[in-house]
Amino acid sequence: MRSLARHPAVYGSALLIVLTTLVGLAYLHGRQLALAKTERALDERVNAHKYYLQDALGKFSLTPEIIASMPEVKQALAQPSPENSASLTRLFDDVARGTQADRIFVMNTGGTAIASNVGPKLPAIIGENYGVRPYFQQAISGQTGHFVGIGKASNELGLFLSRPVAIEDKIVGVVAVRVSLSLEVFRSILKQYWKDKAEVAMIADEHGVIFSSPIDQWMYHTMAPLPAAVARELHAGRQYGDRKLQPLAMQIGESLTNEMRFVRFADIPNRVFLQKSYSIGEIGDRVYLNVNASQYWEPVVSYTIIAALIALATLLITIAGVQRWCYRTKLVEAAIHDPLTGLYTRLYMNDWIKNALRAHHRDEGAGFALILFDLDEFKLVNDKHGHLVGDTVLKEVGRVITSSVRADAMAVRYGGEELALFMRYGDSKEVLALAERIRSRLATSGVETSAGRLAITISAGVALHLPGESSNALFVRADEKLYAAKKAGRNRICS
Repeated sequence: MRSLARHPAVYGSALLIVLTTLVGLAYLHGRQLALAKTERALDERVNAHKYYLQDALGKFSLTPEIIASMPEVKQALAQPSPENSASLTRLFDDVARGTQADRIFVMNTGGTAIASNVGPKLPAIIGENYGVRPYFQQAISGQTGHFVGIGKASNELGLFLSRPVAIEDKIVGVVAVRVSLSLEVFRSILKQYWKDKAEVAMIADEHGVIFSSPIDQWMYHTMAPLPAAVARELHAGRQYGDRKLQPLAMQIGESLTNEMRFVRFADIPNRVFLQKSYSIGEIGDRVYLNVNASQYWEPVVSYTIIAALIALATLLITIAGVQRWCYRTKLVEAAIHDPLTGLYTRLYMNDWIKNALRAHHRDEGAGFALILFDLDEFKLVNDKHGHLVGDTVLKEVGRVITSSVRADAMAVRYGGEELALFMRYGDSKEVLALAERIRSRLATSGVETSAGRLAITISAGVALHLPGESSNALFVRADEKLYAAKKAGRNRICS
């Protein structure tokens, strides 16, 4: 504790480092909390999108299978004729109205359309070949086709679902259903979120081609450059018509998780987004949800500021407490030790004497002695060389005395240039020998000061405490001996 009083700056720096570390930890913890909070909000938003798509598109999942099992479809494929195609057209018109599908059509094993529903906005497709389209190739191989792309005849984005038509386990054709309206409605929802909340949700296929986005110029861009083989495959299947499929101008920043990162878009300058990607199976491979990065940073900053304010308050309270403690410590130190010489003060001396008197009263063998020192002609030193030099002399005399005695002795600055030394002894000769040793040492070496080495002498009066004697009586006897030493010519010990 005394070390704290002597070096408050060192401990203050250590405290500041600790508090700074705590603020840093609070910042990191704030980032974890903000990440969890932001992820929950993003997950809720994506789930809302996912539920919409499940509801809007899920009702079409069984439509191709139901149509493929119809006898009219199998008959039209087994016995192609204008009458059978016309019959299917009427049937598909009814099914399309009931399911709100945009297009229902049947293709033979070569990929040529033989029947389709009709409508005022639907181009005629009978006789068109769709053999290169992935949904046809998937179904003709016995699979359920699932494909998002640009319609060959309509030139509109749609979800294509397909199923093979089999007669006696032999595939004789393919049924396909195209759904566009639900995708248009979903994209209008994304645009509203962009307008109201500055939130950008993009859906991309398994190759990273964006086919749904609230920002028009991002449509049919890619999340990353396409490999040459993939680009050729998409072009051959005419999945996105003649679109160039260029990479989206996007700058990737720090990643928070494997699926979450900061991004910047060239088309939206001066804004940073937090992007998280999700796997979604309804119409595409991944959804990329982009929200303003402030949703993440605001709680981080708030949490860190709160922690910093708490740390600052703690620091200020601690500093104030340490300052009060150091002040009290210095007051106590000043009451115990003389600030100039480092010797004990008269206040502390009184407590020591009380204990010594009680001990000697109980035990005659616990005697102690008083040596009263006084610097000879000290006023001349101050008058000739100044008080600063006088202070140096007092310090050195105090150092000589304390370095000459045992630890159980007590050296006191009794007056201006009067110094008292209390010591326990076994033989009175020890006391006289010590007093003489101190006198001789100073007389021989003098004191080095800014005015040069000065010859310094001291006189001393020695008194041994008598059992039952008061402290005042002890000091009177010692002072009388000191006066005798002075009168006898100074630089001597009288006992």
